[in-house]
Amino acid sequence: MARNILFAGDVDAIKEFVFETSFLPQIRGGSQILIDCEKEIKEYIPKILNGEIIYCEGGSFLIKIPSDKKEKAENYIKNIYLSNTCTATITLASENEAFQTERICLSNPEDLDHFASRIFKATIKRDEKAESYGLRVSFLSSEIKKRKQMKETAPFFEALPFGARCQCCGKRMASERITRAVEPPEILRACCVCKKKHDRGRSGEEGNRGKFNKDFKDFLEKQDIFMKSKKQPRDLDDLVNTAKRKYLAFIYADGNNISDLLRQANTEEDYKAISEGLYKGTTDSLFNALYSVCRPALKRDKYWPFEIINVGGDDITLLIQAGYAWEVALHFLENFSTNVSDSIRDKLGILPDNWQITASCGISIAPENYPVRFLQRLAEGSLSRAKRKAKEDRNQLSNAIDFIWLPNPIISENIESLVSFYHRNDRSLIARPYTLDDAIILQDIARDALIQIPSTQRHLWGEALERGMNASKNAIFYNIARESDEKKRKSQELILSRSMELIDPGNRQSQDTLWCLKKEGDKLYYCTTLFDVLELAELFSMREYREEEESTP
Repeated sequence: MARNILFAGDVDAIKEFVFETSFLPQIRGGSQILIDCEKEIKEYIPKILNGEIIYCEGGSFLIKIPSDKKEKAENYIKNIYLSNTCTATITLASENEAFQTERICLSNPEDLDHFASRIFKATIKRDEKAESYGLRVSFLSSEIKKRKQMKETAPFFEALPFGARCQCCGKRMASERITRAVEPPEILRACCVCKKKHDRGRSGEEGNRGKFNKDFKDFLEKQDIFMKSKKQPRDLDDLVNTAKRKYLAFIYADGNNISDLLRQANTEEDYKAISEGLYKGTTDSLFNALYSVCRPALKRDKYWPFEIINVGGDDITLLIQAGYAWEVALHFLENFSTNVSDSIRDKLGILPDNWQITASCGISIAPENYPVRFLQRLAEGSLSRAKRKAKEDRNQLSNAIDFIWLPNPIISENIESLVSFYHRNDRSLIARPYTLDDAIILQDIARDALIQIPSTQRHLWGEALERGMNASKNAIFYNIARESDEKKRKSQELILSRSMELIDPGNRQSQDTLWCLKKEGDKLYYCTTLFDVLELAELFSMREYREEEESTP
């Protein structure tokens, strides 16, 4: 009788497939096609192979199947993705082929040579068992990563020099026509892949397309029945239509060190409980954040000011009007730890004290016509910066957030080259990324700045900061001193002092300067939080009817 083995898979280059174009129906359709593939796997494995689904979300899966059916499962799953997507492939690995030597190690690490044994023992935390279920999955994930790096072939569509190119992706030859839902309707040449994504992104009930957006609409109707008539945006034009300035934001959030948490699962039941708890907690956190921040717009406008692209086990991606991005991200981080902890506790019955459940968030902001694939890569880079901030204290993880704003379109996918624009030799105009606690304070200061400092004055202060330390202090303090309204002058002085207190806490003289000396490794430099405050205030000002929203109960 064949024994049961673990079988795992992960879609290759999933972000390149979903964000290949900048048309919202195709982004939505690409995400939905991958969800359709997961749905087929969930139906096929239990019915045909007599297997069991451990988890299957966000472009990856873990299942348990009889060892003699591994080859059949492998061929079928590979065909699912190729037939549905035409271009996306998946990397697979199973326990019986990946762990012939590792299985010995799990029971007795001393069977390895001395150096390898030390490395293996170092990966096992004190509260983990060497034969734990989580470690088995961890080795399987490592095998998948290794195979991804060794891949040499991928689906290829030849684009002949004399053939018309697809007007959506620009990579393959056009063979179809699609109609964009704009006024007036626009006819575009498209390749077979973009046509497939376009059709899937527009199918379904009007105003209710895509799994995650359907789930959110169900959540929305439970909160307020009058929102039932609201629709998803047809394209990015609808999404940013009500904003004062047409800027689009990409939010990418992800849990910190979640793999360590999963590795502590000693049984299959524990692993499933943690996975399900992560997904439910992440979904609840996102939906509550969107409803809390965007409620006035959801009641007032015809279309939602956002589009949910994906909700994975512990990560989210969404497109949203720039004016809402920071507050939605902050609400998500505030809710994440509590919601995920509660969800896992409900599943497991207990949550160990040593488990640190936190998340980081990266935001990229650019004009609406900026290529979404570049926006996604910048958000990914911003997320990496936030994760480094979250892990500065190795003993205590924190929630962290970072953002990059391109007032003018600069085609780049390297965030470090864009962040370097803020650096001037021995000084930095920004202090981000921030921990969640500091980000909440920064948001309060930015809201005050939006009210107390006129737009022209904010621009004046920003230009002064760019000119240098002494020039900025002279210009800004002089500008405040000339304010005839004493109440407003004191409010602006308070904004400066709170900004400096944020970066230099406990320094009573911080209100007398705009710059703080910081040390990063062996490097000393000056930085300020005021520029972050000014940029954030400018982003908040992009929302139409801001004053009305502030007064909404």
